[in-house]
Amino acid sequence: MIIIKSMAMAVLCTLALFSMEPSAFVQTAQAQTGDSAPPQRQARADGPLAQAIAHAADNKPERSHYSYQHHLVMVADDEKTDRRTRFDPRQPDGAQWELLAVDGAAPSVKDLADYEQPDLGSGKSSDSFALYGEMIAKLDWQDATLVSINDREAHYRIEGQLDQWLDAESAAFAEHLKSDLVVDLSSDAPFVSSMRIFAPAPFSKPMVAKIKAFETLFTFNRHAKSGDILPQSIEIGVSLKALMFFSVDSQTDISFSDFVYLGSEIL
Repeated sequence: MIIIKSMAMAVLCTLALFSMEPSAFVQTAQAQTGDSAPPQRQARADGPLAQAIAHAADNKPERSHYSYQHHLVMVADDEKTDRRTRFDPRQPDGAQWELLAVDGAAPSVKDLADYEQPDLGSGKSSDSFALYGEMIAKLDWQDATLVSINDREAHYRIEGQLDQWLDAESAAFAEHLKSDLVVDLSSDAPFVSSMRIFAPAPFSKPMVAKIKAFETLFTFNRHAKSGDILPQSIEIGVSLKALMFFSVDSQTDISFSDFVYLGSEIL
């Protein structure tokens, strides 16, 4: 049972780090943009999504320019992880990440010791700060369909072609996924404010598992001072059944907060 659970969690972690029925999202999107909901049509080379992709490719924020908090809450059946950390590039190497809280309380001596272990350090090894540039810049606007648009935002759907930014193991799942994107139009430089990747129906992969539900929502926002597009949250929900005997339901929520732009202080 331990081996099966470890395998299942390995699948979850791989998918969770880089990607994840929801027709409700599109219905909600259309309701929010009801003042202008044209028929679905192919995205355009001069459209908001193409502009957002080009902007993401040319403007990639540096994590070393910010201090911020990172909060991870992961629930997998009866196991829960809740860690709040802070990143500060002004600190010396080895001290840039600080464990602030575990399960909502000040970390114990054991918590601090565990956090120093390479495989347990939440946020240390994963550069999720770079998600926007890594994901959005690699999209192809020609794969997208415009669902609705108004003066505040544009909604797009992408079907297939989602493996260009996944690692080799996760890419095998891409054919089963779709994605909804929202492009913020509140400024002269459109940006993707949310990207939702999901499986519209359960699917199976040989020797891995049956994926009963699979969904991830990424949200981003523009920093008021620097203008950089920074991550705000990642919500990952996965339900799988492995080897016909073992099931895992996992929900992971990651949030980024208290961004402080250090600017010339670290340049």
